[in-house]
Amino acid sequence: MKFFDFPYLVFSAITALVWGLFYALRPDLRPKIWFSSLVACVLGVTEICFVPAYWEPAFPRIQLFRDQLYLESLLFSFFLGGVASVFYEVGLRVPSLDAGRVTGRVLFSLPGVFFLYPLIPQVSVMYFCIGSLLACAYLVYRIDRRLGKPMLVNGLLLFVYALVVYLLLWHFYPSVRVSYKYHALSGINIWGIPVEELLFFFSFGTIWCLFYGLIGNGRARQFFPAFYSKSYSYAAR
Repeated sequence: MKFFDFPYLVFSAITALVWGLFYALRPDLRPKIWFSSLVACVLGVTEICFVPAYWEPAFPRIQLFRDQLYLESLLFSFFLGGVASVFYEVGLRVPSLDAGRVTGRVLFSLPGVFFLYPLIPQVSVMYFCIGSLLACAYLVYRIDRRLGKPMLVNGLLLFVYALVVYLLLWHFYPSVRVSYKYHALSGINIWGIPVEELLFFFSFGTIWCLFYGLIGNGRARQFFPAFYSKSYSYAAR
């Protein structure tokens, strides 16, 4: 098989190109990009929660664990994490975001909401994923309303990016379109793309642009000195 026979790998490669562009354009954001990418890569193992409940790939992929976790899951998560962390700063050419007075403790809301899904199995796991991200973003906004604009804009930028790439995938890879469990979703589609898929990117973008700052505002930065320079500001500017 050839590289282009693997649509998930192609999606990862496209995101890797954007990652590389952002990395080249903003040297000041490189620690944030690396840190956010590595954490997101680890979170990529949650793919096993979505296969086959949310989707079941009907195309070739590189299997790592049973038929629920793939090499592309980790690669895509890595590059998406870096891109999502700095889309706002790169797109609007603004300095690195800080998390104001919000600490990393707010991130405990993410697993708190996400892992409620075993209690309500009739609801798609994707709704708990989106709900956990948006709930965390809302808590951040309630604590520091100044962060509302960058979270919203970052989410919208990631939403548009996903929409463009998915339209390409929809056109060139019909097998991607039939991989989703549509009967478990709302039935609302944007040019055939499940709205849940796009809402994931939006919700992920809202909170991931601040993840680096949230961790930096807590004691956890002491454990990751390589990613936090002495000049990094942990207070609201």
